[in-house]
Amino acid sequence: MAKKFFVAALLVFIFTACVFADFRKDEDPVTAILCDTAYTLRGGEWNIDLTGPVSYGIIDGLQLWTDLYFYFAQALNLQAKWNVVPDSGSMPALTIGGTIGNASYKQTINSTDVKVNLLFWNLSGYVSKKFNDNLWLSASYTYNKFNITGQSAGNSTSLEDTLKTITGSDDPLGVSNASASIVYQISPGARLCLEYLAVIDTLDNNKLNVSSSINPGVTWAFGDSFRLKLFVMTFFGSDTHYFPCVNLAWKIK
Repeated sequence: MAKKFFVAALLVFIFTACVFADFRKDEDPVTAILCDTAYTLRGGEWNIDLTGPVSYGIIDGLQLWTDLYFYFAQALNLQAKWNVVPDSGSMPALTIGGTIGNASYKQTINSTDVKVNLLFWNLSGYVSKKFNDNLWLSASYTYNKFNITGQSAGNSTSLEDTLKTITGSDDPLGVSNASASIVYQISPGARLCLEYLAVIDTLDNNKLNVSSSINPGVTWAFGDSFRLKLFVMTFFGSDTHYFPCVNLAWKIK
C-alpha cells in the first residue's frame, strides 16, 4: 500500500511540475540527486538548500559553499568547485573540487581534560556533457580523508594509527566514492534523475569493499526561485533498503 501511494504521489508531482513551472534555458543541473556534476552556479547566484548547503557563485565557473548544519556540531567547513573546461560541442565540462572541515571538542573525564580534534578533507573530479536541450550525463570521483586525534595529559592518540594496527589497512580512514548520473528534462519544468553511487573503502586488511545505491528522483521548478526534489535512496546489501527523501532549494540571483 505504501509503495502504491508513493508511486501515485510521484506521478502527481511530475504532472504538477510539467504544468506549472519552468527551468531557465541556461540552467544546467549543478547536482543530480546527492552528487555534484561538473556544472556550477552562475556568478552572483545563491542557492540555499533545506538539507544544509548554502552555495554562492563567485564568478561563472567558480562556486563556494558551506553546510550550515555542521556548525551546530561546531564543525567549520568550506567547499569549492572550479569548472576548468566548460561544456562545448567538442569537449565535456571538466571540474575539480575539494572540501575541508575541522572540529574540536573538550571534555573532562575522571578529572582529566581531554581534547578531541576531527579533521576532514576531500578532493573531487567531475565530468559532465549536455547532449541536447534535454539530456545531461555526468560522472564523478571523490577521495575522502578523515582523522580523529585525542590529547590528554600531554599524550596524543590518533584513531588512524590505532585502526591501522587493528585492521591491517594502510588507509583505514580513507573512503572513496564514485558516481554516474543521467538527468533528462521531460518538460520545461520537470527533470527526471537517476544516479548510481558507490562507496569504496579498504578497512578490512586492504581489501576493497564496495557498497552502492541507486537513487531515482524528479526535480521540478517553481518559477526562477524554487526547486523541489523528490527522490528515493535505495541501498543494496543482504537486504535492500528504501529511504524516500525530499529537498527544497531557493535560488537567488
